[in-house]
Amino acid sequence: MARKPKPIRHQLDQRLVRALGHPIRVTALELLSEAVLSPNQMKDRIGAGLSHTSYHVRTVEKCDAVELVDTKQRRGATEHFYKASARAFIGSPDWRRIPKAFLGTVAGASLGSLVEKADKALEAGNFDKPAAVLTWMPVMVDDEGAEEIEQICEASNREVAEVEQRSRRRLAELGGFPGASYIVGMAGFEAAG
Repeated sequence: MARKPKPIRHQLDQRLVRALGHPIRVTALELLSEAVLSPNQMKDRIGAGLSHTSYHVRTVEKCDAVELVDTKQRRGATEHFYKASARAFIGSPDWRRIPKAFLGTVAGASLGSLVEKADKALEAGNFDKPAAVLTWMPVMVDDEGAEEIEQICEASNREVAEVEQRSRRRLAELGGFPGASYIVGMAGFEAAG
């Protein structure tokens, strides 16, 4: 049974920042950003038992970083399936409000993760597919232009989240066909040197 996604909250939950200080939760969030999974499906990749994995997934769920999307009965128990929510991703308005002391670390980890995912997709030949998009361009802007670019990126993030919601509804109508895991990354920053 699929649940309706929660609306995105636009305030930083300090619990989320603290919760992601635990490596199992970070790994779980990484896995759930790539696919809908249950703690049972994640436990071996995480390297923890089912109860520990479930506990850590529930912890990030309480912070709205993951959401329950389905449940299935398995051998007398209920298996819960989760996916990362929009507010879990670096760059959402929530993450812009983290303390400045964490910004460099969070941005570095996020950029490293994006590059790693892009590298794996490149090796798999996924950039040869028609739906693959890769663009970047250096531009010269003033402060007002930089703010305009920030607004464009935020609007694009919202639109991508809406596309995902519509896709999830269509997939649910098809009986839960898994769909394709698609990575969308945007960046706007002042160049160094």
